[in-house]
Amino acid sequence: PHALAVVMTGMGQDGAAGLLAMRKAGARTFGQSPDSCVVYGMPRAAFEMGAVEHQVRLSAMPEAILGACRHDTGEARQMPAASAIKVMVVDDQASMRAMIRRALQDFGFKEVRDKGDPVEALADVRSD
Repeated sequence: PHALAVVMTGMGQDGAAGLLAMRKAGARTFGQSPDSCVVYGMPRAAFEMGAVEHQVRLSAMPEAILGACRHDTGEARQMPAASAIKVMVVDDQASMRAMIRRALQDFGFKEVRDKGDPVEALADVRSD
């Protein structure tokens, strides 16, 4: 896929609406599973509106992201290295963005950017 989006634990619906827009545009989408969320508000809203393609436990999210980055050609393809994938973390809380960015970098993702505003994030991704 050219884009992949994940909604994680939290409240509200703004991220859910953004996830739905991305799914409608062809992105692969994931929502954090209810059993691994501290607050299942936003992931639930995203799931209920049809924005979530797959629900995934937090501990399995890095592998799910890597797996989704394989081409859907039906061929057996090697999973790409995390270091070859560009990641944009979008959250309105700077501390949450920093925590997620560090976790992704620890897992091997090298190019991890973050934005607090989804419109700015989309503009940044489109400029690549």
